Amino acid sequence: MKQNGMRERKGRISRYGRRMLAVLLSAGMLLTETLPVFGTENTEETARPHQLYCTVLGDSIAKGYTCDKSWMENYGSLAAKEIAYSEGCRYIYHNYARTGLDTAGLNEKYLSKQDVQTNLAKADVIFITIGSNDLLNECKRVVQEILKTDTKFKSADEALASLKESVKKNPLLVLSAINALNNWDYNSFENPDKVKLVPFKEVKINKGILNIKLPAKSIVTVELQ
Repeated sequence: MKQNGMRERKGRISRYGRRMLAVLLSAGMLLTETLPVFGTENTEETARPHQLYCTVLGDSIAKGYTCDKSWMENYGSLAAKEIAYSEGCRYIYHNYARTGLDTAGLNEKYLSKQDVQTNLAKADVIFITIGSNDLLNECKRVVQEILKTDTKFKSADEALASLKESVKKNPLLVLSAINALNNWDYNSFENPDKVKLVPFKEVKINKGILNIKLPAKSIVTVELQ
């Protein structure tokens, strides 16, 4: 998907020149991502006047999915327009997000593509939102484990509905569900700070390559300038 936009205001990319902003959501697995990073100073030789490159990767959240399946402009497109407008420049926007994509799929199916690598290399702004489907897949897996079934649930809603019906027939399954929840971290009245914000240090840059090691079931924001 490629869109071009132009604003009448003139100027050049300054604040956002050669800047990458990534928002990542990792769930259900430990993920190590490798993305190209460019920290070149925005000088007359390296700047691209009147042009902002934005690349979006991720799942349905990044794609612009709505519950009623109607079209909605996604946050990456809105952000690209806003940045381009504020900087008085044109923008080029690429969105590789796909509904249902998980972290493994992002790694194996998209980050290896040449066109994706090319546009990541040119991007001034990169948005990545991934991991929600890892959570949903984990939910389906846990329900399969509780019910001791090989049923392939199409969605987490279908899995939970099946669990609800099974509990009606066998109330003791509630104990299995409670036991499954013990493996998850969540805030409670007894432990309100179980899940909290902490500094993220698993970021390394080596020869222009950004390496991010994401802990499972976490939300991480990384901003480079």
